[in-house]
Amino acid sequence: MEEDEINGGDIVNGGIPVDTAKSDRAVWLMKCPPVVSKAWQNHSAESPPVAKVVVSLDPLQSNPDSQIQV
Repeated sequence: MEEDEINGGDIVNGGIPVDTAKSDRAVWLMKCPPVVSKAWQNHSAESPPVAKVVVSLDPLQSNPDSQIQV
C-alpha cells in the first residue's frame, strides 16, 4: 500500500496530486483496496450503492455536533 504525503496544500497518493487549496466545500476522500474499487466499478447501475462510513469523534471536544454534516 502506498503512503499518502501532504505537500503544500496537496495530498499526494501514488503520485496523483489532489488540489485542496481552492476548495469551496468539504469533501470525503476515501482510500480503498484495488479489489473494492474494481467491485464498485463493476456493479450494475440497477443495484443500490452500498458504503460504510467510520466517524471518529474527540470525546474531549465541547460540541461534537458542530463538525458533523450529513
